[in-house]
Amino acid sequence: MGAEGICQIVDYRSNRPYKVEVIEGGKPGTGIILEHWHPEVEIVCKISGTAEHYVDGKRFFSHPGDITVVNSQSLHKVYPGQEEEGKRQAIVLLLRRELVDAMIPDYQDKYFCVTESLDREKIISLMTETAELYSRPEQINSLLISSRIYEIMYLLARDGLAPKEEAMPINKQKNQERLRGIMNYVSAHYTERIRQKDVAQRFYFTKEYFARFFRENTGLTFQEYVRRFRVKMAYEELVNTDKTIMEIALGHGFGDARGFINTFKQYYGTTPKQYRQYSKKQDNLT
Repeated sequence: MGAEGICQIVDYRSNRPYKVEVIEGGKPGTGIILEHWHPEVEIVCKISGTAEHYVDGKRFFSHPGDITVVNSQSLHKVYPGQEEEGKRQAIVLLLRRELVDAMIPDYQDKYFCVTESLDREKIISLMTETAELYSRPEQINSLLISSRIYEIMYLLARDGLAPKEEAMPINKQKNQERLRGIMNYVSAHYTERIRQKDVAQRFYFTKEYFARFFRENTGLTFQEYVRRFRVKMAYEELVNTDKTIMEIALGHGFGDARGFINTFKQYYGTTPKQYRQYSKKQDNLT
């Protein structure tokens, strides 16, 4: 997985044009997915628990039995609710853009919407079968998986495929493009000092309009987004390296260790040191 806020690079198995992920409840905070985008179409069926989503600036909550579709290049993020560790939360199906284009040749002008008429029960059944087949090593299962994927896409297209300009007006599309540019900038410079007024000027906003634009389209202030991005990136080094807390803090744009510790505790519910100890203990149990 690539850094949030920029184009996510999806790691596929072999040469298959799809990927299936089963999401389970885990350590606190690990299910948070900040703004990112990818060329793939992403289909999510919620199995248990709840989650808060932002997709193309729209905020909604998913519950068991819900289907979420993230269109190609759509900006999206997820904040999971209370999770039971080890319990299946959701099944995620990622489809390469070239596969979607082969199934729907004019997809560049279309947009998948989740409508009331969508056959959620059938789609969840197909997604569950697909996840089970995907977990098996036999190559022949790829034929069965493909048949399930085509049926899922048929149901989505039948009940929820709309002209893109109707589902997402041009001005909204332009806003999302500008957001992608801003987030790419944060990803490239988050280890440095980032001032909101400088970023606003860089992207041709007034300071006041930039603040309003960013919050309306992400649900966060710009400063909150930068803090979350920094702590999420620092998290990867915390659990995967033996660097000191100070080294991690300074390497990810925090002015000192205290600022990192306070921010980490805000989002993960514990200090970085305690979280690292917990993570190592859990790894030793597996």
